[in-house]
Amino acid sequence: MLKKSTFITVFFLMTYSLKAQTVVNAFNTIIEPTIPMALTNPLYDEGSPMSYNPADVATKGAAFSLTYTNQGGTNFDGYPSGKIGSIKLRGDYYAADSSLSGMPVQIKNLKHLLRFNWDTFQQSASDISDVWWATINVIFDAGPADVEPDPLARDYDLVIQHVSYEQDDFKDVPNNGKGRYWYFARDTITQQLKPFTLHLNGQSYEWAVRYKFFNYPADSANAYQNDKVHIKFIPMNNNDTIPFFDHSLKSFVDATKEYLQYLPLTTAERELADQKVADPDLWIKGIAAGYEVYEGSFTVGNLFFYTSQDTTAPAAPQNLTCSLAGTTVNLDWDDATDADFEHYSVYRSVNMGAFVKVADSLYSSQWQDVNVSPNDQYQYFISASDRSYNASTPSDTCSLGCQKPDLVITHAMIQKFGSDQITVQVEVLNVGYATVQNLENVALGIHASADQVIGAADQLIPLQYPLSGSLAPGNSNTFSIELPVEWTSDKHFRLLGIDYNQVVDECQEQNNMFPLWVKKCKTTGPLSISGTLTSGLYASNDAITIEPGTVFADNVLILGRAITGLPANAFDKQNVNLLIGSCL
Repeated sequence: MLKKSTFITVFFLMTYSLKAQTVVNAFNTIIEPTIPMALTNPLYDEGSPMSYNPADVATKGAAFSLTYTNQGGTNFDGYPSGKIGSIKLRGDYYAADSSLSGMPVQIKNLKHLLRFNWDTFQQSASDISDVWWATINVIFDAGPADVEPDPLARDYDLVIQHVSYEQDDFKDVPNNGKGRYWYFARDTITQQLKPFTLHLNGQSYEWAVRYKFFNYPADSANAYQNDKVHIKFIPMNNNDTIPFFDHSLKSFVDATKEYLQYLPLTTAERELADQKVADPDLWIKGIAAGYEVYEGSFTVGNLFFYTSQDTTAPAAPQNLTCSLAGTTVNLDWDDATDADFEHYSVYRSVNMGAFVKVADSLYSSQWQDVNVSPNDQYQYFISASDRSYNASTPSDTCSLGCQKPDLVITHAMIQKFGSDQITVQVEVLNVGYATVQNLENVALGIHASADQVIGAADQLIPLQYPLSGSLAPGNSNTFSIELPVEWTSDKHFRLLGIDYNQVVDECQEQNNMFPLWVKKCKTTGPLSISGTLTSGLYASNDAITIEPGTVFADNVLILGRAITGLPANAFDKQNVNLLIGSCL
């Protein structure tokens, strides 16, 4: 059943006769001179009148109605159509204005911003005797931009079908050396049709792509066609065709080149196709939309036909949310409301790295990221694109997984032992991209663990350390802190990361820990050191006696960190690691 019963078609047909119609009484009639835009009716004097409403040209472009009556025979009668771009009228050639129509334009300069907008209607066109095709023809030419195209020299044809009187059978026609033959693009493995797909309002529509070649005998009057390649996009479901076109012309032109790989071409055919199909130096000088009519009696036409050049991006997607289910992240956001919305793209950052596109050509407002790591941090944003592939600004970002703070501990150093406490020097670095304000509100946590493995039962001690002001990106700040630990037994301590809510959580344990293992050694009385000593164990000291002349050092190193506060000029040599006292 043909697409002719939609509301817009019925409404159009009911009201068409009420409008002020102008009958086309010439082969070509210019209806808008600046673009220019024209109507072509090769049957104007053969009992098939075409009419249009001049008041609609500004909004509907080359819309028309044709009442066709076959005058006999079964051959092609003509192509009544609307045309946008260059036109010839009574011997004069009118070149298109590219600022208004987007043409002329060379294929190499063709952008997705140029879209064609087209819809059709049919009335009483489904009788068994009715034969017609609603198609767009793109007019290519190798001559200069402002010169009239030569149809006989055109070796690359592109036809886009909207709907026709019957469903195509999609059968290849073999080359018998006597004329035209064709191949349909097919999957190289399954040999099923390789569809070209467009989307409109969340629905997908598919076309088969047919490549027609010619092999006429050398003495044939049609032998000049042997250098041509004719490509036609044919709807795969003639009963469910796209409601209307508002799509990039470049998408079709690019596909004619891309789909060559899905054809069983001979070497000679491929060489010809590579030479002729979508030659980047060809000019697009116009496009026509109308009906190839053969037999029957019916009324058909364009509801609208015009081109548009869109450089306005759609609105950014709203209300992005993300949730984790096992190892899958579920993203959800509001549906786009832009009339020319085409698709969404998803961008992801892992562990604060650069955002990378991980999904494209999404036509619904949900997406799943599978097999994510529970120990990593993920951030996402969504971008929407219209049918000219203008991309929106990013949506808001949603985050999952471990939140790595801007402030990290770069090292912790034992500074001083006491009988019941240890003084530690800590350096904090801003690894983020913005200044961290109000450092006095930032918290530090310490885990006490007897087995050097942090577990849920281990003691967590939240602390405030003496910092204030702000910290710029790349800058660090060093401070000292007294660990309030009762030294009744050996303990191991781990300095944890920083959390702006003064809570050290599991995620920050994973991402911002700096180990500082401290073994409490039990000692009695004054201690003395002499000779070359071994590093690695430490004691808290009531008193230390260093015998003159036996040790020469500017700094005593503990775990590679310098101890400060020793008397100036007390030692002469550097980098001496010492065993102080003994551990019982």
